[in-house]
Formats: sequence, structure tokens, C-alpha cells
Amino acid sequence: MFDISFAEMMVVAVVALLVIGPEKLPKVARDVGKFVSRAKLYFHSMKTDMSREIRMEELLKMQERIQQQYNLAQEAIINTSKSVDNQVQQISEATVQTLQSTEPQSVTNLISEIPPPKEVATDVVTAPKLKSRKPRRVALPKNTQADSGKTPTVEILPPDELPAKKTLT
Repeated sequence: MFDISFAEMMVVAVVALLVIGPEKLPKVARDVGKFVSRAKLYFHSMKTDMSREIRMEELLKMQERIQQQYNLAQEAIINTSKSVDNQVQQISEATVQTLQSTEPQSVTNLISEIPPPKEVATDVVTAPKLKSRKPRRVALPKNTQADSGKTPTVEILPPDELPAKKTLT
């Protein structure tokens, strides 16, 4: 921040000791420290306020751009909706005119000319049942970690080789 060497600081300390005196020097040093800390706090708060204001301006500009894009998209949707409505209206009017100009007998002829649908399969295909697996029980060896000091090994036995269950009475 400041380019002050050790010798210059010593000169300032000696002059302060001579001018202020040894009784008032600790109080003055404490007051100077408080002033420096308040100045740092003030400059820090100014810096954060400025960055906050700059960020707020950026956000407002971004909001304006997004609002403009939204308005353009909304206008495009409205215009497209109107053109689709116009086309649907024209098609419906053309259909009504065509139906009014054709004879009722020709409409039934057109319907009778439509081929019937192909046969629909009536057989129901069922998926094969999946075999469900029974969960396996795990048999622990009789020697445990507390007994031998080693890590116990685990064997996975098929269900028919498992020892019988014991019930508590």
C-alpha cells in the first residue's frame, strides 16, 4: 500500500515518542489504530456498495433485454395463432361449400368405397412367467473375529444345506 521502510517507521516512532510523550503514546496509538480500521471499513463498504450498484444496473439491463425478447415471442405467437385460425376458418368454409355442393347420395357412395379394416388378431399372447429366486440365507462360521482375531470368512450355502432354524420358547 504505502512504500515505507523500517528505518522511516523508526524515525516516525521516535518523533511521536518525543512529541507526544510516553504517557499518552499508548492511547494515541490505540486511537490511530481505531481510525485506520474505521477507514478500512469505510472503504470496504464503499467498494461493496459500488459493486452492488454495478450489479444492479447489469441486472436491470438484462431484465429489459429479456422483456423485449418476451414481447417479440408473444407477438410472434399471436400472429401465428391468428394465421392458423384464418387457415382453419378457410378450410372449414371450403369443406362446408364442398359438402353443400355434392349430392347426399355421393357422400354415402364415398363412405361405402372405404375398405373395411383388416382382421384384428383375437389371440392373446401371454408372456412367460419368470421364475422367482428365493433369497439365500448366509451361514457364519463358528469362529468369530473376537475368538481368533482374524476376519471371519462367509460361505453362501444353498437353502437345502442350511442348518435347521432354532425357535425360542
